[in-house]
Amino acid sequence: MAGNLGMMDPEMLEGLFGEAGDSIVLTDAEERVLYINEAGLELLELQKLPPQKKFSDICRLVNVITGEPFPSPLAKAMRTNKACGLAQDIGVMRSDGSAYLSATCSPMSHSGRVTGCFIILRNITRLRVLERHMAEEERYMHAVFAVASVGLCILDKYGDIQEINARGLEIMQTTEREALGVQFGDAFCCENSLERGCGHSLACRHCPVRNNIEAAVYDENFKSEFNVLIHSARSKKKKIWLKILLSQAGFGSERRIVLSMVDESDRKTREHELEQMRMAAEEASRAKSRFLANMSHEIRTPMNGMSGMIELAMREPMSERQRECLNNARQCSRDLLAIINDILDFSKLDSGHVHIHIAGMDMYALIRRIRTIYGPLAESKGLKLIVPREQDLPHFIRSDSLRLRQILRNLLSNALKFTSEGSIEVSVKLKSHQSQPVIAFTVADTGIGMDKADLDKLFRPFTQVDMSATRNFAGTGLGLAICRGLVSAMGGDITVHSELGKGSAFTFWLPYIVADHSDEEQTGSEVFLSPWRRLGMEPGTAPVAPDTAAVSQVRREARQKAAELDVGQLLKYAQARLEQKKPEDR
Repeated sequence: MAGNLGMMDPEMLEGLFGEAGDSIVLTDAEERVLYINEAGLELLELQKLPPQKKFSDICRLVNVITGEPFPSPLAKAMRTNKACGLAQDIGVMRSDGSAYLSATCSPMSHSGRVTGCFIILRNITRLRVLERHMAEEERYMHAVFAVASVGLCILDKYGDIQEINARGLEIMQTTEREALGVQFGDAFCCENSLERGCGHSLACRHCPVRNNIEAAVYDENFKSEFNVLIHSARSKKKKIWLKILLSQAGFGSERRIVLSMVDESDRKTREHELEQMRMAAEEASRAKSRFLANMSHEIRTPMNGMSGMIELAMREPMSERQRECLNNARQCSRDLLAIINDILDFSKLDSGHVHIHIAGMDMYALIRRIRTIYGPLAESKGLKLIVPREQDLPHFIRSDSLRLRQILRNLLSNALKFTSEGSIEVSVKLKSHQSQPVIAFTVADTGIGMDKADLDKLFRPFTQVDMSATRNFAGTGLGLAICRGLVSAMGGDITVHSELGKGSAFTFWLPYIVADHSDEEQTGSEVFLSPWRRLGMEPGTAPVAPDTAAVSQVRREARQKAAELDVGQLLKYAQARLEQKKPEDR
């Protein structure tokens, strides 16, 4: 641009610089502003170009850090006839805060005489802030590097140590003077590197540290994590277990290999000790399980004999007082046998010896059994038993029917035990859990309930909510623990919702698999104890047999005895009574 800048066409200037992203300012030789584009007006917060104003009047430069004024660079540029810029941290004060600027002041001349200045201003506040943050981050990283609790070692692209922190020096048992500029094995004083140096001994080909460092040297994308047992010549008696993480940063000549070291020697020692303790504990647990299983069987044998003798004694003529005592003894033997069975089941669950047999089962039959067995028990306590309609359920599913009935038996028994008025409801619904179909069973009651503080105790073995000596409800505290173990073994989970005085609801879900038919045998329902069902009869009916006087009499007596005898004893009793009859009566 030659000649008098003040005579230049404003439209031409606007066409040249109006849409520029940087701020453009033109001045004459006296530093008066002749033109400023839209970006310049916005940067300097001007509405329009003030007339006859010098550049220093509309752009008051200051040191943003100290607030001290900074002289305009125009005078120097025009005096030396050379372009010049701004020092670092120079900017202007705006209404929204300080703004860092970069400036290029280029003098313009005509016929050897400086006629003005061409100025390019750029707001570099974000750049300066980023630079300051980067500097702070660098200082922070150096501080973290120095005090890190793991050993950090920075290698160059040839594998030589460039930096190492205090923890790294401690692990490698060396000094910074000995470590910098040498290979890792030499700094560590590895036994393999003593003779020919790290990487040159015949044993180095088997060294995982050396192999991984060489892989990183040849491949800039290589990363690894490994554990290694190191032998240092400085302490031959002590073996050092290291966990090493190897990564890389930077590219080309700036590429660095970052080697992180964690001394796991103490942890390995503790792990060995814990492993020995674990093995001893497992052996003790196995011995306990064997003891429980053996004792359960040993106790159950005389218990069965005792129950049989009580049953035989009750067949003899006796007084009402004697019958009452024998009835109490029989009930006690049954309770003790139930406790032994619970302990045996828990022992199997605890040792992982419970076998789950998945097969087709009849859901309709399951609901009928619940209604038949627990309906009268609920009515005897003045409770209402609510069960789902059979037609609302899938007919056949694949599950372990024996274990499913055992779970429901425990939950229903608890509901009956802890509910004195109201109802007990059994519901079965099809749901989805983690995108998989499940079948959810819920046993809800209107019993005493529990507060939130007691819910954590529910599934602990040998634990009840009320463990005091005066608690009103007896039991071993194994029922719910067994339920949780069986549900877990079948691939499901169990939860509880309860409020004190408002009842409880136990919900467990199992994988839902549709079956075409039932694989279970009709006689395999011993979990729900019903003498009539074990005989293949509905309650109140009799087996089909020739209608003789002997059979009719045995049938009547069997009905009376059914409530007292189990199935095996009932069959023996019927057979014995038939054998007592004379041939002519048969």
